[in-house]
Amino acid sequence: MAGIWNPGLIFTSFFMALNMAYDGNPVGLCDSHKHVILSAKYSRIEYVGHGLFMAWSLNPADKFAYGKDRFLFNRKGTRLETNVPEGSQLVQVFWLGKKADENSELAFTSLPDDTLLRFSRNGKSGLCNSKGEVVLQADYEYICKASESKAFVFETVSRGSANRGLYIFDCSQKKMKEIPFRDVGDLNSLYFSDGLAAIVDKPEKKSPKGYIDETGGFVIEPKFSNTGPFRSGMASVTLSHQSTDQPLKVIIDKTGKVVSPPNMEVQEFYGDYAIARKMDAEPPKYGIVNREFHFVVKPKYNNISPYWKIDESVLGSPALRFAQTPQFYTAVEDTRQPQKLITATGEVLLTLPDRHFLNYLEDDGAIRCWVAPADGGSNGETVYLNMQGEPVSRPNEGSKAHHIRYRQIAPGIQLETVNVD
Repeated sequence: MAGIWNPGLIFTSFFMALNMAYDGNPVGLCDSHKHVILSAKYSRIEYVGHGLFMAWSLNPADKFAYGKDRFLFNRKGTRLETNVPEGSQLVQVFWLGKKADENSELAFTSLPDDTLLRFSRNGKSGLCNSKGEVVLQADYEYICKASESKAFVFETVSRGSANRGLYIFDCSQKKMKEIPFRDVGDLNSLYFSDGLAAIVDKPEKKSPKGYIDETGGFVIEPKFSNTGPFRSGMASVTLSHQSTDQPLKVIIDKTGKVVSPPNMEVQEFYGDYAIARKMDAEPPKYGIVNREFHFVVKPKYNNISPYWKIDESVLGSPALRFAQTPQFYTAVEDTRQPQKLITATGEVLLTLPDRHFLNYLEDDGAIRCWVAPADGGSNGETVYLNMQGEPVSRPNEGSKAHHIRYRQIAPGIQLETVNVD
């Protein structure tokens, strides 16, 4: 099967990380020239989008745990004032207002007037503005990620509860509407894209999914085992049937009609391109199609997987992940051929040496590869190449690399991690 990126893993990891231990190495921020923006005196720093960063304090009682205080900074390192109700804790910059929703490239040096913050008190979540004035009382066990100025809110998330109220909160209007669902599975998959949100019909295991609008009513009836977000009027879904000679993954429009060809299985669109295969090809061969379902990369590969560096934004709509064309794809024609790095339209950027397989792309452009042993064993080695396929030194190799590591977390901004012996 061609590789499939699962954004749910990223969203889940963010919420889990809020209270996890860390490796004890303090972090700071610097620009691409290594000029200090924030000194390395925080336990965690996340890019929250739109030019803003949230930093976690150090924990003086336990060097391997996050501190309880959180601070907001802009790209210049200026701290922005954030207030939450007395007796509560800042959790997240929840929403940066309508202008941020309308323009994902917009960067702020200060907080917009319509900013909303998520805070916690006694284990429950609420929302307030940047002045600390309560917009939504801390009466809710879970507030999902905001998307298109709306968010799903759960009153109770513990299983077996008699009241698992689910609501849609309108960030702009600051109003909430209850909708008739109680058990919807993965909370991190609940968000709006193109005005629609995928949701399960019933709490039973393997209940099919459909799409609701902001009123909470189904506009596409639940009949899919898996669903993706809508973008440009189309979404990828997995049909519930199990026929081997019919496509399982197809593309639908906002009426629920299948618009991809009947003889083609199509995975999720990233940007304007999707991995696809013809159903009558045996063995299965994959290529890349555009939104008109024309192959721009002929279906000749045993395996194609997208690869790109994603700026993991706390604020960015989950659907925006699917708006990004991968930096490149890894592709293998057959087991006798080396792995290639290709563009969405099929241009070969690099053919890796024999037995070399991409691990990931370093921030300085070096390609980290795993080299399979010639005897077919499992004890391979790690090497680094440039985009011409030439061997290069390990990034930041030298004595300093043992003490400081850098990782790009926003355009032109690097996270500096100081390794503590």
